[in-house]
Amino acid sequence: MKYDLHCHTKEGSIDAQIGVYDYARKLKSLGYKGMLCTDHDTYGGYRTWERLKAVGNEVKDFYVLKGIEYDTKDGGHVICILPDNVFCPILERRGLKLELLAMIVHLYGGIIGAAHPYGNGSFAITNTRLYKKNKEIINIFDFIETNNAGITEEANWKAKRLANHYKKPQTSGSDAHKKKQVGTAYTEFDTKITCNNDLIRAIKGDSKVQIVNLFSADRVKYMNALQIKLGVVGYWVYNQLEALLNTHARNRVFEDTWKGVEIAKKEIEDVKKKSIDICEEIVEDVVVDIQHFKDEHKNIHEDIKNFEDYKRIYEEIKGSGNYKKLPQYVKKKLMPPRDIHSKKTYKHS
Repeated sequence: MKYDLHCHTKEGSIDAQIGVYDYARKLKSLGYKGMLCTDHDTYGGYRTWERLKAVGNEVKDFYVLKGIEYDTKDGGHVICILPDNVFCPILERRGLKLELLAMIVHLYGGIIGAAHPYGNGSFAITNTRLYKKNKEIINIFDFIETNNAGITEEANWKAKRLANHYKKPQTSGSDAHKKKQVGTAYTEFDTKITCNNDLIRAIKGDSKVQIVNLFSADRVKYMNALQIKLGVVGYWVYNQLEALLNTHARNRVFEDTWKGVEIAKKEIEDVKKKSIDICEEIVEDVVVDIQHFKDEHKNIHEDIKNFEDYKRIYEEIKGSGNYKKLPQYVKKKLMPPRDIHSKKTYKHS
């Protein structure tokens, strides 16, 4: 299944010029089965898709999955993928430090990936002071984007080398912001993916992944344009100001998020305790049943042993015809034997 795992839409990213519905329609026409909507610090594009997909016949059997490209304070751009039906409000407030972001996403059962790690400026993890001070910070990621159609082939080659060194799963995405950039890269999976849970399992698991880049001359020209380089600087300034202005709101959301995590952890512990109590009761019942079976087995074994003894004595006495030798306890257990040929009944004496 072909998926574009790095997509921007005008409903969620201020620097994007294509709507999520048009994005999906074009990808489907190119043979893609889905896309991961990774708008900057918002689920805007994904929410729009959820409203529009019910009325659009042109995108049936096409899957738009929920993701975010998060602007961290110190670790560049990070792709965050949460499980189905899980929304984390703090991911829509830019400015968290990388390690805190990773902890939150992992607590929710999600995964994070380094977007274009050798890309432009502070958007790339390898250009940050955090990475230069501690290169092992790469271990915090669950995957690495090793093919991004918006950066140079050399940068992608370095990203692949980085992923191989740290033994991280690899992904590919177009990072498209305009219609002409849509469909310039994809990740192909050998397993069926129809939801976020499937995608998380495929990236973390043993699914065979193929990375494909459909590089174009127009895209290279787009990358090297002076206005784009100026845009990178401008976006960095915007990002820093937004992070600063959102400090209070981010802290408030973080407190609510953390409370939610604590409540969830308590509920999980309660469920675990109830499960353990139920299991202990079941084990106790099983132990009682086993003991009862053992007792029954012992009684049966004794009955068989007694029967064998009685049978042996009976055969001996029958051969001699002398029932006086029968012990009293045997007389009580055995009915007077009958010779079916002579119809003679022996009497106990």
